[in-house]
Amino acid sequence: MGQKASPKLLRLTTVEEWDNNWIDTKSNFSNLILQDYKIRQFLEKELKQAGVSNIKISRNGGKIVVTIKSARTGFILGKAGDNINRITKKIHQLISKNILLNVVEEKNAETSSQLLAENVAQQIEKRIPFRRAMKSAIQTAMKAGAVGIKIACSGRLGGVEIARKEWYLEGSVPLHTFRANIEYTSITSETIYGNIGVKVWVNKGVVY
Repeated sequence: MGQKASPKLLRLTTVEEWDNNWIDTKSNFSNLILQDYKIRQFLEKELKQAGVSNIKISRNGGKIVVTIKSARTGFILGKAGDNINRITKKIHQLISKNILLNVVEEKNAETSSQLLAENVAQQIEKRIPFRRAMKSAIQTAMKAGAVGIKIACSGRLGGVEIARKEWYLEGSVPLHTFRANIEYTSITSETIYGNIGVKVWVNKGVVY
């Protein structure tokens, strides 16, 4: 068995930071974790078409602040802020807590591993050849300034009976260099012949 670790987990002390920023002092850890899970599940489902690249949750003095990084901020805000107010009310009903939503624009959507993985998964669901989808995503990221990118797809690729894994790599993706700012995402593409896993690693350069 291979011994694998998340690139983000390895870089928490150097390049990356936690997506959930809070400290539990009242022995209510499990309930807070459940609230964060519900918030993330709801937002991922509600904002599936908004190009969300990252969701960060922080708690301070009883306040819950959720920062949503999106390539389509107008889709989330809605006309005169109607949509974001509706989402805030739904989350309040879901967890019975007051919440503040901050929407931040994703300026580098072409090099976001989350958005690239979602793009490949959506193309596979539309029966576009997986190799074409993977190569197209790689070209997009490299043209946008990525130092390196690796994309892997596994499952019943092309609808064949025997599952397999295929991957493409372009540029440099040094997984053992902790200073390398490598963004990693793993999602699932649901097709009529089964689920296909899509993994994306994007190297955005070395941080000194």
